[in-house]
Amino acid sequence: MDNIHFRKEDYVKAKEYFLEAIDMQSDCIEAIYNLGIVNFRMEAIYEAIHAFEKLNSFVTNIPEVFIR
Repeated sequence: MDNIHFRKEDYVKAKEYFLEAIDMQSDCIEAIYNLGIVNFRMEAIYEAIHAFEKLNSFVTNIPEVFIR
C-alpha cells in the first residue's frame, strides 16, 4: 500500500481514493484489500468485512483473505 493519506492516518481521504480506484476497475484486488484495511482502521467493521468478502470472491486461494 502506497497511499500518502493512509500513511498520514487520513483514513477518510484514503478511503475516497480506494473507492475511486474500485469505481474505475471493480476487480482491483489491491484497492479492495486497502479499502478493507482502511475500514478496519476507521472501526467500520461491517464495511471492512464486506470488502474482505468481496476480495475473497476474487482470490479464493490466498490464506490472508479467507473469511471463516
